[in-house]
Amino acid sequence: MSWFRGVFSVLFMVLCSLLVSAQSATISVVSLRDQSQSTYLYLHPSQPQYFSLGSDVVVTKISVRSHSSYYGGGSLSLCLSFDSDAAQTCVPLQGSDINIPIVPRKASTAVFSVRGDVEYGGYYYVYINQVSWTSGPGSSVSRTYSSIGQSGPVQLGSARDFVAQQGTVTVSSSDSKVVAWFQDATALVGTVSPTSRTSTTHPDDKVQVCLNTDGNKDSQGAPVCDYVDAQNCNSRNRDWLLGHCCGDAPYAGCGFYGDLQALCGQDASGRFRWAPLSSVGVIFSLDTCPKADVVSNGQKFFTCSDVPAGMSNLEKFQGKVAIGGHEYACEGARVAECGGSSPFSAGAKKVGASLTIGGLVYQCGADGTWKQSFDADKASCVAAGLKWTGSKCCGELADSLSTYEDQYDPARGGDPGGCFKSSFVASGSSVAGNKDVVNYRGKFYLCEPDPSKPSTSVQLFQGTGVSLVKSGACGSPLQNALLSGSLPHVVCAPGGSWQFVSRTELHFAKSIAWQPFGVLERDGCCPEQQCWDGLRCRDRNEYQTVGSRGYKCR
Repeated sequence: MSWFRGVFSVLFMVLCSLLVSAQSATISVVSLRDQSQSTYLYLHPSQPQYFSLGSDVVVTKISVRSHSSYYGGGSLSLCLSFDSDAAQTCVPLQGSDINIPIVPRKASTAVFSVRGDVEYGGYYYVYINQVSWTSGPGSSVSRTYSSIGQSGPVQLGSARDFVAQQGTVTVSSSDSKVVAWFQDATALVGTVSPTSRTSTTHPDDKVQVCLNTDGNKDSQGAPVCDYVDAQNCNSRNRDWLLGHCCGDAPYAGCGFYGDLQALCGQDASGRFRWAPLSSVGVIFSLDTCPKADVVSNGQKFFTCSDVPAGMSNLEKFQGKVAIGGHEYACEGARVAECGGSSPFSAGAKKVGASLTIGGLVYQCGADGTWKQSFDADKASCVAAGLKWTGSKCCGELADSLSTYEDQYDPARGGDPGGCFKSSFVASGSSVAGNKDVVNYRGKFYLCEPDPSKPSTSVQLFQGTGVSLVKSGACGSPLQNALLSGSLPHVVCAPGGSWQFVSRTELHFAKSIAWQPFGVLERDGCCPEQQCWDGLRCRDRNEYQTVGSRGYKCR
């Protein structure tokens, strides 16, 4: 259709992690009493004996007196379990009084049995004529070393939370390295009760625990918590580790100490610091002594600096070294960790950070390893804030493949588009301001309506390996260049630029019947039954007013 004229007028370390989290202690708060009962238990290999302790009490201690036993050589052990538990504690049968170590627990029945390793397959048996135990109403909780912490006492609740019965209650720990005591509820704020205060009659007193890994005590004989020792150590510009202060004798010198499996050194400020072998992957900067960054793989330390004479368990490395699933490299004298999505060190390189290693540029990947390209690694590409186009990554400055096409496949996901000189070009977008080059669902197309006047935009892609697909004027639109919107399709307009259209049928060259002005284009592409108005296609019988004149699509 054409227009006819008519008449019409817009992005630490802790230190407690050094403790093995699997280590734990059971803390019990019980209204205890010692009990003893004469009995007659006959034990032989096939017959365990059951002994009642009371109605569901917390047991903290148990011992037996053996009346007599018989076995024909070899060894014999007395074993104990509680209620229906399969786990047993066994001790050698030596002497008449036998103390059986237990972790405090709630139980109602003790189960005794006997085991033997008797020479020549002989028969054996044991008579028990007395059982003594300490128990009472109350409850227990289990806490790992790491949950007890290092910065202060940990409160587990009030005495009344453990035992409802009034009277004297006692707190105890199954592990000598874990101290449990009562904090006086009536004490002045800021006052800490002695750690030896293990009994109380006040139900509001608080149950507190701490670590005492070195077992030291104060002048009154009360255990000294590690956090107190640590605070004292830290106040003197030193570092605390498992009961020992780096910088104090016998750990006063800079070096590796085998008994603690840790290196004692000094940072840039002169502060003494521990670097434990157990802190795998954590970078320690000990700039004063031994004048190096160090990182442990659990067996030894690695550094980028020269190793001082006499310094054991320290090795200089070059290139990359893998530790704990991450890769480390040298950035001058500094050790650089590729931290990925879960860094070990506070200053680790983030995903996408680059580093020159052995003359080649690498980037830190999401998995903690150094990579030369993310073209096969969607997770790293996305985490680095770059564009994943379906099978490749666009935006890597060091990648030799800086310009590429990537045919869009909805099943693969990613952002539809291509890459031009490390810049993402979304589907439907032009290249570097050149309106005659568009990306269509991963491939680059050139609008060249007149082959006798070739476009200079071809030169942009010389040496890239990308061959532009050339399109003549109008014809069938490239469908769904944009994945949304009212004008998702594109055609090559007669003027040499890409035109967005809403219709998918064959388009023809159309022109306006008046002199173009402003942003209007004389020529455009429209379906057969539509007219070009300088900006877009108009339907048949629509009117257009230009100045004092009117035009109608016919």
